[in-house]
Amino acid sequence: MPYGIVLFALWGSALVPEIKEMLALKTNSVKETRADLRKVLFLGILFAAIIYLFFI
Repeated sequence: MPYGIVLFALWGSALVPEIKEMLALKTNSVKETRADLRKVLFLGILFAAIIYLFFI
């Protein structure tokens, strides 16, 4: 099993609380923060998947 790939993938999960903090400073509503966080995570995963497909 390639441990480097797994560790690199898990490294991004450490950034989620920081993104949440940044979004909380931008908005006043918890609902807006949660919706924005979902958008950011979805777009980040989508972007990574598209880039990954270029190398297959």
